[in-house]
Amino acid sequence: MSGDELVMFAILVVGIVAIATVQILRRRLQVRRRMARDAMTLRLAERFGDADAFVDFARSPEGRALMENEYAPAAMAHRILGLLQFGIIACAIGAAFLVNGVAPPPGTDINFVREADNARWWGWLTIGLGVGLMIASGVSAYVARRWRVLGE
Repeated sequence: MSGDELVMFAILVVGIVAIATVQILRRRLQVRRRMARDAMTLRLAERFGDADAFVDFARSPEGRALMENEYAPAAMAHRILGLLQFGIIACAIGAAFLVNGVAPPPGTDINFVREADNARWWGWLTIGLGVGLMIASGVSAYVARRWRVLGE
């Protein structure tokens, strides 16, 4: 492996480790939040004493806001918007690759020609990824509305 390939491989490994670390920390935060919410719900149930008073509270707007979980309509909408945002970003990066991959003038060194070909290849691949993510967000939004997951 040449020096450039070694550097790119190291960047790839660091990126994978960083993404995995962020996901692990995010999952731990979700678990802590869920445990705290469950403990609070148990304390509320003990404080109310009987089931009827607790059910009345849980049906009130304040109770619903308190009991709302990560699958609430707002959380689902944020996930769908995240897909759309990432799709738009991927399309923009792909367009940048395509601009970078403009064919060099005739007589240019073959290495520059190959770099332009690689940039075009990555550009179309990234644009395809972005379009796929935007289609996935549209289908997800359609299905979520159809199943009434996003609310009324």
